[in-house]
Amino acid sequence: ASLFPRNGKVDTSATFTLRTKPVKTPLQKLMIVQYVVLGYADLITDILAIIELFASNNVLMAIINIFFIVLGMLLGLYNSPRKPMDIFLNLTQLSILVDGIETLRTGHQTEGLVVGKKTDAITRSMPSAIIQLYTLLSDSKNYPAGSPAYNVLASSVAIAIFGASITLSGLHNKAGNKLMSYQFCVLNLYYVSEILLRVLVISIAFICVQWYALIAVGIDILIRGLLLQSEGVFDVS
Repeated sequence: ASLFPRNGKVDTSATFTLRTKPVKTPLQKLMIVQYVVLGYADLITDILAIIELFASNNVLMAIINIFFIVLGMLLGLYNSPRKPMDIFLNLTQLSILVDGIETLRTGHQTEGLVVGKKTDAITRSMPSAIIQLYTLLSDSKNYPAGSPAYNVLASSVAIAIFGASITLSGLHNKAGNKLMSYQFCVLNLYYVSEILLRVLVISIAFICVQWYALIAVGIDILIRGLLLQSEGVFDVS
């Protein structure tokens, strides 16, 4: 994956950082395998959730879920060299597996793994978790507890939250230069709580005020974007 222009000219007015970590010990290699497994488990449960949404005639939520999956593919393609093989790997979602294998082979995280996991967590996993949890909470008649549809949606939400927390805590600056550390465990607990709270709050907001909740979400995103722009720092690690 590449974060820089093809002509090699980089705008130095902002600070770009990309932290990749060594993968040497068996535990660190296990973490990479876990990244790959969680990535595909999240994707598969999202697909199963979309099937359940269509089956229950909840077409709008299914289409929105598909939109975020496609968005993740397009952003993954944008952050790659965009060669024919990159297009193929991103469209088939095999890039997760290839980056994982390459990381284990070289003993160091690839740029594609780092950028892809964080992009996937932010653009697909968390939005999908919000959509699916909103569906469960707002329509308990069609998704009663214990039903197959309920189990699929609940599992998808749980895997999305857990996978995103593992990804973001492992990529955080304060996690150190190791994939598994005391700081990582503390950060993981923080991110699980933070993501779960945000998903619950946003889902409940949509239940209470319907699509007007987009106003609050949009303002939040705008403020965060302006703060990052004012600091002149873009940190993908």
